[in-house]
Amino acid sequence: MNKFVFTGLILFLVSMTSALAVDSLSIIQTPVGLNADPGASLTATFTLNNTGDTALDISVAPITMKLNSYAFVASATPTVLSLGSGLAEFVDIAAIVPANQHAGVYSGIVNVTGTNSSGGKAYTSFTLQIQVNENPSISMNSISKTLLQGQSGTATLALTNNGNKDSTVILSLTNLYHTADSTKVIAGSNVVFAQNNLNVKYASSNSTTVTINVPSGQTAGTYAGNITATYNSKTAVSTLTVVVQEPLDQLTIDTVSVEETPGQQFSNTIKVTNTGTNTLSNLTVGFSGFGTEYNLSVTDNTAFSLAAGAEKTFTLKGIVPDDVNTKDTKSGTIVVGGFSGTLNILGESQLDFDSVDFYIGSRRTRVDDGERVSTEAKPGDKIRIKGYLENTFNGRRDDDEDVAIENIDFTIQSTDDIGDDSIDEEIDIDSVDPDDKESFEIEFTIPYDADEDTYEIELEAEGEDENGALHYVLWSMSFDVERDTHELKISEAVLSKETIDCDRSFDVATEIINIGTSIERNVVIEATSSALKVSDKVTGLRMSDDPDDDDNVQTKTFHFIVADTVRPGTYNVVVNAYREANTLEDTVTLKLVVEKCGTTEEETEEQTTEKEEEEEQEQEEVVVTEPPLIQPPVTGTVVTQPKTDKFTESTTYMLMLGVIIVLLVAVLIVAGASLAKKK
Repeated sequence: MNKFVFTGLILFLVSMTSALAVDSLSIIQTPVGLNADPGASLTATFTLNNTGDTALDISVAPITMKLNSYAFVASATPTVLSLGSGLAEFVDIAAIVPANQHAGVYSGIVNVTGTNSSGGKAYTSFTLQIQVNENPSISMNSISKTLLQGQSGTATLALTNNGNKDSTVILSLTNLYHTADSTKVIAGSNVVFAQNNLNVKYASSNSTTVTINVPSGQTAGTYAGNITATYNSKTAVSTLTVVVQEPLDQLTIDTVSVEETPGQQFSNTIKVTNTGTNTLSNLTVGFSGFGTEYNLSVTDNTAFSLAAGAEKTFTLKGIVPDDVNTKDTKSGTIVVGGFSGTLNILGESQLDFDSVDFYIGSRRTRVDDGERVSTEAKPGDKIRIKGYLENTFNGRRDDDEDVAIENIDFTIQSTDDIGDDSIDEEIDIDSVDPDDKESFEIEFTIPYDADEDTYEIELEAEGEDENGALHYVLWSMSFDVERDTHELKISEAVLSKETIDCDRSFDVATEIINIGTSIERNVVIEATSSALKVSDKVTGLRMSDDPDDDDNVQTKTFHFIVADTVRPGTYNVVVNAYREANTLEDTVTLKLVVEKCGTTEEETEEQTTEKEEEEEQEQEEVVVTEPPLIQPPVTGTVVTQPKTDKFTESTTYMLMLGVIIVLLVAVLIVAGASLAKKK
């Protein structure tokens, strides 16, 4: 902060008034000679005197400094003070002149108000002037232009007033010198300003057009010179760069790509553009890299000329050979006047996939090539992919001869392993007739050790038609595998024996796996059968959430002995997996057959036959419409104590046979009576 010394009195007290006869204010010393550059700070001091009879509370209002429509603000320090009767106080006036504030003399009124304890007021004020010094500044853009030998071009030179006053600018230019050889020059007279005397107003811009003329024999290369702006005894400089090039022969041919059915004619367009600087003449269209079987031609292929910047379009005609390989694109060149472009021809495979469904359990998603299955799978889920492979030949061939596609190699495979497994299935499809389709289906299970990730499945098929064309199709689809926070799965539960008799012991081998995303503690594996009165479990197991850790899987084998009092029959053995000791996560039910000790194979078969005959008897008894026969009460448990007699030798069988005979006799008697009446 700067303090300006008051060297001469240039401003006088303009007014001093008092609202009360006993109270008055005066300014003993008045600031003079204040001036500053834009962006500078300034400070001045005046002395305020209380000439009245009472103490006053003094306030000094902010001062607005004005020059026409331009303004900035100065302020007093302090703005509020207390001043006793007859006392004086120094007050500073401070201001920061804004950057680029318009130059000139600014005026403002300093207003001072005093208030006594009774509300009486005294006033005084004076005029303050501040000179903002001139600081002119002009900037220009640099120009870069590329021109051919003998060519003229224009560019825009913009001038911006960054100073604090209007400026008149005079433009001038040096010669342009070759940056690699200073003996090569473009004379400054070859650069012309539309205006070289411009008025650039305060806080605004102005511009002029620069025309550059390159002599026809000018050496190619880069030339540079300076443009100078002179204003207010100051200068600004910018750079003019001209790149001189020789005229260029250049023709651009757009790449053409064709895809069509084997044996089918095609039509497409070829566009050529003269992107050089010279007119090209005696041009024709030809092809390279294709055999005569493609029968390539263009319409109106007579010699032609093409001016710089002009373009011409041709119609391309040809045929895709019968025996093309649709797996590979045939690439060659289009040749026009020594310039070349690319022509790609691909036979359109008539093998395609249709109505492909992706099942996760029972949840179905219809997918197309490249799509992602919206439903998430989990480890252990069963996946099924089914759909159709179709032959899309449908009468579009020019010879109207559609053909079957045979000897089809069809595979479905995963691009990466899913856990420890990979999907690689081959499906046998011998042939698909024209406009027909063959179904396919595969199944697989997401391994329990599969990571959370996105997996891709590819469907790939290729076959050959009778003309020798190879038809190829490749589809891909992806699906996500996600894991729940908590999930234990019984991956294996096996009985050491499915049947026991005299030796009433058996084992249950179990394996559980953690397919969740959390470490599980206090895991319980349990094997139990309430009917067999056996039960055992292992507790306190810890299971990692990482499929690669050894303790991600836990195994346990339980040994049980069944009491002799357990009767023969089929019993459930249940395996349970719990987390946190009592939260059931998974359960599996096994079937164990308990047989009577000493039962021979023949007896077992006889018991099975008796059971089947008893079931038949029960079904026949339900069908009979006659009143049921009264059976003697049956003692014992039929299910667990099989009979030793055959059903055909039983009392029940004899009674049923008697009833049937009686019914037949009754029917014969009724029929005979009916015939006698007719006679």
